[in-house]
Amino acid sequence: MSHEMESNPAQSVSISVPIPVADADLFKSKATNDILLFLTNYRFKQFSQREVADQIGHSQQTVRRAINTLVENGLVVVSPENNQRLV
Repeated sequence: MSHEMESNPAQSVSISVPIPVADADLFKSKATNDILLFLTNYRFKQFSQREVADQIGHSQQTVRRAINTLVENGLVVVSPENNQRLV
């Protein structure tokens, strides 16, 4: 996934995690960085896991696993809606 963004301090987002991370699997998935970047770029919207997978170019299964790990580490919130989990 290629990322090009203009730097605008008024719209900046920071994600902080303690080092060393409590969960060694936090960055195990190659999709984790892409998911975090995508969600911070669209932080005021919710997406299904399928939509996230389609947007970042990873399989739905990979995205599901990475999102589960992010949820377990308190970095992402998932809310159920109908038969979907919105991120």
